[in-house]
Amino acid sequence: MSENLIGILILFVMYSLQAFIDKSASNYSKGNAATMGYGVAKNFICTVISFCIISFGGMAMPTAPVILISLLAGIPQAVCTVTILWSLQKYSIMQVNLFMTASVLVPIVAGMFLFDENFTVFKAFLIIAIIFGSGLILGINKLSDLKFGGKSFLLLIIVWFFYGAIMLAQKMYAKYIPKGNIMELSLYMYFIGTATLLIWSLFSKIKQCSKNEKVLILPKGKLLAFCVSSAVVILVMTYYLTSLSATLPTYLLFPLTNGSKLIFVLIISYLVFKERPTKRMLFGCLIVISAVLLL
Repeated sequence: MSENLIGILILFVMYSLQAFIDKSASNYSKGNAATMGYGVAKNFICTVISFCIISFGGMAMPTAPVILISLLAGIPQAVCTVTILWSLQKYSIMQVNLFMTASVLVPIVAGMFLFDENFTVFKAFLIIAIIFGSGLILGINKLSDLKFGGKSFLLLIIVWFFYGAIMLAQKMYAKYIPKGNIMELSLYMYFIGTATLLIWSLFSKIKQCSKNEKVLILPKGKLLAFCVSSAVVILVMTYYLTSLSATLPTYLLFPLTNGSKLIFVLIISYLVFKERPTKRMLFGCLIVISAVLLL
C-alpha cells in the first residue's frame, strides 16, 4: 500500500509539472509547424531514453499483444502531443485540464467490459462530482466560456477522447501483460508516436503541393528545454501510471490522480503566480477531496 501511495504522490507532482510545461511550451510553439516539430522531438526523446534504459536489461522480441497495445497508446499519444498545445493556444490551462480530467471516463467505461471491474451507480456519481468540482477549481463560471462548436472546441473533444485512450492502453498493458517490462511499452509507444507525427507531417507537405511553407520546425532554445523536460516527466508518468494500473481499479486510479492534480495546480498557481483562489475554487477542492476519499 505504501508503494501505491508513493506512486500516486509522484503522479500528482508529475501531472502538475506537465500542465505547466505544456502551457509554457504552447507560448513558444506558435504555428502548426513549430507545434508538430515539438511533438516529433518530444516523442523521439522519449524513445531514445526508453531504448537506453531497456538496453541495460536486454530486449525481447515484441509479441502481437504488445504491438497492438503500443499502437493503441502511441497513436493517441502523438495526437495528444500536438492537440494539447493547440488547445492551450486557444483556451486557458484550466479549461484544457478540465477536459483532460474528464477523459478518465474513457478507461472507466471501457474497464467495465474489458477488466470486469465492479462499477456502481454511487461510484459514477462520485466521478461526476470530481469533474464538477474540477470545473469549480478551474474557475469556469459558465459554459459559454468554452466557446462550444467550431474547430477550436473540436480540439478539446479530441484531447478528451485520445487522452483517455492513452490511459486505457496503459491499463490494458498492466492487466494483459502482467510480467511485461513497462519500459518496453514506453519504447514502442513513443516510437509509434514519433512515426505517426512524421507521417502526419508528410501528408501535410503533400497536401500543400507547391507551397513552400514548412510543416515541421524542430524546437530550439527554450522550447527545446521545455521539450526535454516534458519528455522526462511523461516517461515518469507512464511508468508509475502503468505500474499502479496493475493493482488499483480503473475507477479509483484515474479519478484519483487526474482529479486531485487540479488541487496541486491551484496551489502552485497561488504560490508561483500569486493568483488568489476564490471561494468557488476552494469549494471545488472540498468536493474533489471528499469524492476521492469516498471512492
